Amino acid sequence: MRTWRARLSLAILAAGAVGVAVAGSVGAANAKVLYTSRLYGNIPNVTVRGVKAGAAPWIVQGSAQVTSDALIVQGTDLVVPPGDMADGKPVPKALVGTTVGIPKVAAELTCGQGTSVLTPAVTLTKQGAFKIDAQVKVPAACTDPIVLVGPVANGAMKAWFASTNFLVYGLPGRSALGWGGTAAGSSSGSGSKSTWGG
Repeated sequence: MRTWRARLSLAILAAGAVGVAVAGSVGAANAKVLYTSRLYGNIPNVTVRGVKAGAAPWIVQGSAQVTSDALIVQGTDLVVPPGDMADGKPVPKALVGTTVGIPKVAAELTCGQGTSVLTPAVTLTKQGAFKIDAQVKVPAACTDPIVLVGPVANGAMKAWFASTNFLVYGLPGRSALGWGGTAAGSSSGSGSKSTWGG
């Protein structure tokens, strides 16, 4: 069976100057930044906080930030790369470099103690660009925050295509995938606290 790593073409997709829909309103100027991290593409067959990864691998360039009153998540090139599907079969050529026709994505902040907050969905362009800037009720306390990005159905995240840092066990040898994004995430954030509140 083919391995998934190192099968990615480095040809950059033309993201272009695309407008993206904005959900909610921008947080207050004096809002406190609680957490910030880059985004990482998914790994099929990996479940994070009860949400299964999409059946295809995804890559992304982007970041997430949680403030005291908002969840701000944006990215480009959220697309399917070459690699293997969840069933081990190769990603069909017709899907490579596309968003598989997914029209919208949302972000979900999940906390280790079981708390979660879901944003409204926003447009995902055909080039994989999106921007979520949603005023939400951020939990007063959150242990080990993880932000997931993916499509929603019936008020819940259907699958995750990208996420912020998470601990990965039993996945040795996964290498960086495309445009600086990595497949597996990591165990440390980008300089921010991994927990807030009491």
